[in-house]
Amino acid sequence: MVKQLLLIIAVLCCLTPALGSEYRVIRVVDGDTVYLDFNNNGIAEKRERVRLSGIDAFEVRPSENMNMQMKDLNISAREVLTLGYLGKEFAAKELLWKTVNADFTEQNAFDKYNRPLMSITYDNGKDFEEEILKSGLAVVFRNSSRAKKLKKFENRKKIKENLKRTQSINLMYYSRKENRTYPITSDQALNPENILINTAE
Repeated sequence: MVKQLLLIIAVLCCLTPALGSEYRVIRVVDGDTVYLDFNNNGIAEKRERVRLSGIDAFEVRPSENMNMQMKDLNISAREVLTLGYLGKEFAAKELLWKTVNADFTEQNAFDKYNRPLMSITYDNGKDFEEEILKSGLAVVFRNSSRAKKLKKFENRKKIKENLKRTQSINLMYYSRKENRTYPITSDQALNPENILINTAE
């Protein structure tokens, strides 16, 4: 019985990130979801997908949450997706390939999809959640235990400024498998393998 208990503890230690540890960001999904290399093998594995705590970045593909963001800000699907694209670009510029400090900061360690809920500090103490809120590329996640602390960094004025930028961005979904692009309103937008690209560049 003791051996079994020790084995379970050992397995949990291997599968759960340590509190306040340093990890490399090896993939950016969008403005609030990244992969941290917990096992240091350079491969983005499912259990390494981390939801950043306290923020709700704009979506990069159609979803129920995208509809809520449209309603909350009275903007179109295209505008939400373009803000999502800008948020992903911001997160990649700030975090990708960097070694960051990741901490559990929510009352619950995992979200409803069983992703670790963590906060990231980087570049000598910058708080990523604060930075993306100040940039106008995310809003505070109201159900977060960090909502009150982060609310002062939410910048609706900057969101409106970013919406003006969206006019010059022409987004399409790109399928690596088919080597072709699709409109952002197409069914292919729901395929998680297809990435959002700016064809105006």
